[in-house]
Amino acid sequence: MLSLVLDGWACRYKLLANGRRQITALFLPGDLCEPFGVMPHVVDQGLAALTPAVVASVPLGAVQDAARRWPRIAEALWWDLLVAATLEREHIVSLGRRSASERLGHLFCELHVRLTMVGLADEDGFDLPITQSDLSDLLGLSAVHVNRSLQDLRQTGLLALRGRRLTLYDIDRLRELSLFEPAWFHPRRSDALP
Repeated sequence: MLSLVLDGWACRYKLLANGRRQITALFLPGDLCEPFGVMPHVVDQGLAALTPAVVASVPLGAVQDAARRWPRIAEALWWDLLVAATLEREHIVSLGRRSASERLGHLFCELHVRLTMVGLADEDGFDLPITQSDLSDLLGLSAVHVNRSLQDLRQTGLLALRGRRLTLYDIDRLRELSLFEPAWFHPRRSDALP
């Protein structure tokens, strides 16, 4: 079975023996929780909902059959696999080489593109329903460091977080500051990205 997020936010995570959690992937509506073609019987990390979520279990055989019968579905599944791999590589780069503010800004830019693609963001921003603790587990930072980085980005005038709404005042400057390049989401349609 493959898990498909229909509504809400979920994550893949690794829980260490000392109780600390590292979020290794963030899943938004429309995301498969395992890329197509991956061995679904091998479970080395947990899946959890970060918000109230609706998740469908899709039999792997049904997905494989649909991919064989309709080439556009096969293409979409391969595209999903390529994007998932790119997201993982970018996550590694963030953990290893981006500053705390760059990590947070890069994540916000990524979320803006991904949420826009499924109609859940506009040019001004999006709802951010996860906690600073979730952000710290995703970004490999303490909650205090996430809070400081958020304050730094606010003080630059690039964004604001009020309640659960993230408002982006200057997405181009935020992308530049965060070393974010949106074209890898779909190289043939990069002109169509927000």
